[in-house]
Amino acid sequence: GAKYRGEFEERVQKVLKEVSEHQGEMILFIDEVHTIVGAGQGGGEGGLD
Repeated sequence: GAKYRGEFEERVQKVLKEVSEHQGEMILFIDEVHTIVGAGQGGGEGGLD
């Protein structure tokens, strides 16, 4: 998990950068993507749930 606000977003950006550097060589599959949409926003608001 991410301790600090913004840490999750940094991790996702690193993963997306890695995927974009290997276009056509890998497939990124994110299971339960709806649970991470809005993650790190803080407060009591969820994602799309």
